[in-house]
Amino acid sequence: MRRCVVGPQHGRTNQAGFTLIELLIVLLILAILATIVIFNVTGVRNKGQTASCNTDVKTVQSALDAYVLDKGSAKLSAGPITPGEWALLIPVYMHTQPSSCPNGFSLAPAGNNYTVSGS
Repeated sequence: MRRCVVGPQHGRTNQAGFTLIELLIVLLILAILATIVIFNVTGVRNKGQTASCNTDVKTVQSALDAYVLDKGSAKLSAGPITPGEWALLIPVYMHTQPSSCPNGFSLAPAGNNYTVSGS
């Protein structure tokens, strides 16, 4: 007489599913891809900040050129420029006030001149 075994069969070779090694390899590949993406996104952000700063510098230069064309001189006043004078000049020659540049750029008054420095 033949016996029929019902239930789990021990020693099956065609089991469905993934082994632990296969799952670990997939996780390793995903971690490597995530690292690559993170480093690329950081670089794009820094390039964007640099481009924004360059645009702001060009905006200030264009506004100064327009002022010189209107007034015939780059000298804005006989003495130091007050915040009130800047408040009057910005809406006329620039639509918005430029934002500050990243990477340690600073604007410092030096008498009648301004010094722009950065690293």
